[in-house]
Amino acid sequence: MCPSQHSDLAAETFIFVDVDGVLNVGIRDQEDAPLLFNQANREFALSQQGKRQPRQHDENCVQRLLLVAQQGLPSEEGSYSDLACPAGSHICEALAKRLAQVIVAGGERCTVVLSSNWRKPQHASRVRKLEAEVSKHLDCTFTFDARTAPANERNASDRLRCIGDYVESLCGPNGRFHDGRPLRCLLLEDFFITPLNGWACGNARIDSTAAAEAYLKSRASASANIQAKLVHTYHEWESPTGLRVQIGAGLTHTFAKQAFEFLAAPIIAAKSAPLSFAGKMQQQIQSTMAVPVQTSILEEVKVPAARPSMRLTANHMDKVGNPAGVGTLALVTSALPWLAVYLPCAV
Repeated sequence: MCPSQHSDLAAETFIFVDVDGVLNVGIRDQEDAPLLFNQANREFALSQQGKRQPRQHDENCVQRLLLVAQQGLPSEEGSYSDLACPAGSHICEALAKRLAQVIVAGGERCTVVLSSNWRKPQHASRVRKLEAEVSKHLDCTFTFDARTAPANERNASDRLRCIGDYVESLCGPNGRFHDGRPLRCLLLEDFFITPLNGWACGNARIDSTAAAEAYLKSRASASANIQAKLVHTYHEWESPTGLRVQIGAGLTHTFAKQAFEFLAAPIIAAKSAPLSFAGKMQQQIQSTMAVPVQTSILEEVKVPAARPSMRLTANHMDKVGNPAGVGTLALVTSALPWLAVYLPCAV
């Protein structure tokens, strides 16, 4: 994060950033790694429109790509086609710009934590490119301040538990926020393109954003003053023919607004300890001068029209990771002559 001066009265904010499904759009494949929604895959699907694929699985892949390309964006103009990653990139520029705006809204005491599988050493070059992309939209050179601990995350439960471990290191008995100093935790996460449908994380049942937030708070000491917000960048729908489409939708206008609202809300004082004079003054100022949600910032982001890409000379379909979320640098060619699955990008 950029260096800054700050007041000791301000709350600290930690933003946990997933990449795939947040800064790009990924499509769940029931039998294989998620599909990266990029210009190459979109153009390939368009070239196959009206052609029957030899296997039902491959037909479903093409149809899902087409359905995503045609699906309108919620609460903003355009379609998901406008969020397709350009050739050679796994990052959508418009979504990276929104992340930069969320970071700015986090304030001067904001720590940005990479919680994606991109934190693994084999993805270091991609992280540098991501940091350079975000830096373009900030007035300083951006780098991630921290990373969650290395882990073999295979599903949504693993990811939430890993972030919970980090929160416990901050707010547990030995953490620097255990004494009631205000802390805000914002999660930008699609949980491996997984709905919040009751999966277990420890003894918690995660069936809503509120349940995930409650789990994170449960990892803190009772004396901690922590607020948590999950922006779950997940969307699903069913086609007229009954094909289920599940996507990591990216940081769209709707999801970015949730982040802004959380970051603009007044800090709630801890109930377990009396406020100091400075704390009372801060609470009074926040209650009378609460910052409104910066809708102007959201409206400022104009999603660029997808740039035309060259039609593929060899039929490749890019993947954003394998089902376990463990990236490799190998090229795995499928039985189909038109499908080559790349597995360098983690979820």
